[in-house]
Amino acid sequence: MEEILKKPEIKRVTRDLPPDHYLFNIESFSLLVNTGVEKYESHAFEVGCYNRRLSLYPNGNKKSNGIGFISLYLQIENTETLPRTWEVNVNFRFFILDQIRDKSLTIEEGDGVIKRYYQMRTEWKIAQLLSLDHFNDESNGYLG
Repeated sequence: MEEILKKPEIKRVTRDLPPDHYLFNIESFSLLVNTGVEKYESHAFEVGCYNRRLSLYPNGNKKSNGIGFISLYLQIENTETLPRTWEVNVNFRFFILDQIRDKSLTIEEGDGVIKRYYQMRTEWKIAQLLSLDHFNDESNGYLG
């Protein structure tokens, strides 16, 4: 795997099984990049009785050291309806489909460390999810 993918606190592996809970399908990634879209959000979806949303920064989130990378955030939604002292603990992974080999690149932060969502922390991010150079290289199979 190329050197740019070897950030120590981010774990990346491939697997044959598709993701279980939510599929965020982007029909034209290049359209997002070429039109200058800063952030693209998924529809709200429910996992474990909580509504979530994914936010994708196709050119990286510049405010979070994501320049040259794709940035991806997982947010919890509708927190105003939760009790004041609410807390949600989550273990999540992101999958990126390799269309050539029909496998998914699995990306998780810190060996599956549980992330704690609460009133002051309603989103978690991977600012350097995948380098744009690696993602845009057609031989890696991410773009169809």
